[in-house]
Amino acid sequence: MPGLGNQDTAGGDLTIARILIGCQILKQFENDPDEPWYMTLTASAEQQLMQDQTFTASSRDFVAGQPLQSGRIRQFAGLNMIPTERVLLTGAGLQRLFIWRQSALLLAIGKDSSGRITERPDKSYSTQVFYGMTIGAVRMEAEGVYEIQITP
Repeated sequence: MPGLGNQDTAGGDLTIARILIGCQILKQFENDPDEPWYMTLTASAEQQLMQDQTFTASSRDFVAGQPLQSGRIRQFAGLNMIPTERVLLTGAGLQRLFIWRQSALLLAIGKDSSGRITERPDKSYSTQVFYGMTIGAVRMEAEGVYEIQITP
């Protein structure tokens, strides 16, 4: 998301403080707190967060979610965590994680789904199945998206 003004480009580990700063900035832009908020979370980011002493020592989210028992952080600070390894990297090799309000990103459909099932005479009339669709995510409001860059 080039040109995105809401970002933390410091690199380093993911910490509670960095997440809370991102949430604070989104709240300052008057994003609706009743709307679902999400955050991308890679395996390395999740590991960094679990090693943050403030997270494990005093967080109610930690106690309630029991991430050490389940091995996964599902929700924290009102954010629904989306586990993924499909994150963009900066030129310096930093992972780009995003916090966003649900309506700030929308699904863009470039070409609706289409499919065909045909026989191939050149392959002993075996069946060939084709299915295609072009989709992507579109940032509709920059004020509803915050980026945190971390060291993987």
